[in-house]
Amino acid sequence: MQDAKPKVRSTSLKAPTKLEGHLATPRAVPVPASSSNHEKLLASLTGHNAKDEVQLDRMQGTKTMNDESDSQEMTQLQLEARQWKATLETDLDAAHETEQRMEAIAQLMQLFSIKVQEQSECMLSIQDNTVQVSANVISANDEIAQAIARGGRASFYLILFFILAAFSLLFLDWMS
Repeated sequence: MQDAKPKVRSTSLKAPTKLEGHLATPRAVPVPASSSNHEKLLASLTGHNAKDEVQLDRMQGTKTMNDESDSQEMTQLQLEARQWKATLETDLDAAHETEQRMEAIAQLMQLFSIKVQEQSECMLSIQDNTVQVSANVISANDEIAQAIARGGRASFYLILFFILAAFSLLFLDWMS
């Protein structure tokens, strides 16, 4: 008794296996063998005589129809394969474009983080300078207050000096 599985013949039609940056090596798509083998197998399983003239004519007619339908199926499968290939290529192009955009965004973000780091260092320097300037202003105010206090005393001593000098001259003049 024959094997119950139909024989499969390989065709030139290839289907993509997976997408890895480009279309991988295609694999063969199984297509059923000619229908005459199926008819013979069916006849042997059901007990009909395969040499019957009516069945032979029918098998030959079915074979021609199956060859035509196989040809149509092949054409349709080839068309679908081309469409899938075009779709996958379009998707691949879109993926490459997206990848390039993401790389550009990553570069811009890296540049942005570098600039933020530089500005952070500048801000810390400005903050340190501000603290130092405020300390200098407080110190300057203290010095000015001390100068005003010393200036008032100096004026007093200067006036006192002139008065004493004037009296000294008068006294010396009176003595002579």
